[in-house]
Amino acid sequence: MTKKITLDGCSFGQIISISGMNIVIKVNKDYIEKLEQEADNKTYSIGTVGEIFMIGGPTIDDKIHYGIFDEVKLVSNFVDFSNPTTNQDTTQLTDKDSAVIVAKIIGYQDIKTKDKFQFRRGIGHYPKFNSECFLLTPEEKQGLFALDENGLNIGKTPDVNNENVLIKVDKFLNKHSVILGSTGSGKSYTVASIFQKVLHEHKFSHIVFFDLHNEYSNAFPNNVFNVNKLEALYNIKDVVHNWWEIQKS
Repeated sequence: MTKKITLDGCSFGQIISISGMNIVIKVNKDYIEKLEQEADNKTYSIGTVGEIFMIGGPTIDDKIHYGIFDEVKLVSNFVDFSNPTTNQDTTQLTDKDSAVIVAKIIGYQDIKTKDKFQFRRGIGHYPKFNSECFLLTPEEKQGLFALDENGLNIGKTPDVNNENVLIKVDKFLNKHSVILGSTGSGKSYTVASIFQKVLHEHKFSHIVFFDLHNEYSNAFPNNVFNVNKLEALYNIKDVVHNWWEIQKS
């Protein structure tokens, strides 16, 4: 792991409840008023929904996990907010004596890997009660998910830090992926943008598109990419129609 552990090694809080993948973190009193940490002349927000953070650390605990912030609450008494069946009326807790953060564990780090950040999905082991929690710098998050220095930049995060999102091409292309969105939200544009970058940075790559509606012709012109258009042996609409007729019979 890097010598400098997440924002000068200052934790923003510790786990006070663990329920499956859900955890509750009590924020240290020093950060309750502003919910911010400062390091290297930069300000980092604590508890920003959707932000990823670290649980535990190599100098504190061999077990390292990664979580994602769900919700921040200012309370006068602790309530187990990770438990949806709680009967406590949280609307009455108005005194700002404490701050708790509801979060989910989304991954962990192999205990054997300590020389670098490395994300693994799921829960290989659970964090300990009272485990310290740390914010991650943009550089640490980039290293956590890029896996190497040759990650492909596919965009930026929508949060306040506006950080680059990198993927490892080999792993990305060797797995099934899905891009979801409503009509007109930019699904086809996203697909085209990703594969344009793949082809520009990996000159000998080969990609096959089943382009039923001729959506990608303009995105991959012949004067930029080596495109071979193949005529389908069958009309795909007829194939789909016949398949549905077979299913109904």
